[in-house]
Amino acid sequence: MEVCPAQLNESHIDCYHQRGYLAFEDVLSAQEVEEARSALSKICRELMERAHTGEARIEERGHEATQNYSGKQVLDPNSNFAIHFEKGIDPLTLLPTEAETKYRKLTEYNRQHPSLAALVEQAGSEAA
Repeated sequence: MEVCPAQLNESHIDCYHQRGYLAFEDVLSAQEVEEARSALSKICRELMERAHTGEARIEERGHEATQNYSGKQVLDPNSNFAIHFEKGIDPLTLLPTEAETKYRKLTEYNRQHPSLAALVEQAGSEAA
């Protein structure tokens, strides 16, 4: 995998348009990675705890949902933050710490913790 360049070239942009993402080595420092992992773990545990007390919504998408979104979701009622699970997994049967290892993807998580918001802000300022 390529080390993160200082600037994107046409090849990178073409790759992004084809795949929908770019992946590079050394984008974040080891400390930033650890802070992000810790922040993600914290916000996921907190949302799952809220789901167990009825303070977060559980939704299941219908047959029209794509594979990425076909399972149950735990949604924060105060934001768009959501944890998406694989079809067939009931998040309420999982302990909050166990749920961290079972989710398929997270959405709208970048504003849920100051460490994550800072990374996004830093990336945006470096891209400008």
